[in-house]
Amino acid sequence: MGITHPNRVIGRIYMTNGWTNRETWLVNVHFGDYWENAGDVNGTKEYLETAWENAEVEGKRFFDDYISLKLVNWDELLEAYNFHEEAP
Repeated sequence: MGITHPNRVIGRIYMTNGWTNRETWLVNVHFGDYWENAGDVNGTKEYLETAWENAEVEGKRFFDDYISLKLVNWDELLEAYNFHEEAP
């Protein structure tokens, strides 16, 4: 995506590599290369939510230490890939 600023504050928004937040950036880094349409982005959202829901308590704590799914900006990801559909 050609983003040159790893982490910076713009106004009150903390940006990571040009993304709204670390969580959105992480999802893009790990899954973005596989997306061909909005359905793929939405499928990733469902996959991650299901993985979290099915994890045992310790797994959820480990998961939450690395990424809070509530903070992922799915609409930003859709827009960045020009899929122009709101995430469910």
